[in-house]
Amino acid sequence: MRGTTTNRGDLEEANVVVTNIQQLQGDENRWLQDLPDDFFDLILFDEGHHSVAATWEALKAKFPAARIVNFIATPT
Repeated sequence: MRGTTTNRGDLEEANVVVTNIQQLQGDENRWLQDLPDDFFDLILFDEGHHSVAATWEALKAKFPAARIVNFIATPT
């Protein structure tokens, strides 16, 4: 989802979408508002210790049916 040339058609054709929370939500919230609630069926979070942040909570609320997997390399 990087850059300004990615469009909704690109996402619909993809089997996997790679992004970060800033690109997905961003200042204009370009993607989060426009994607249907069932767009993602699996969301993988890197830096899983941040999954309780408001930005991540908003993402989980937007896609309630998506399975969530958190990953973290931090030892504590």
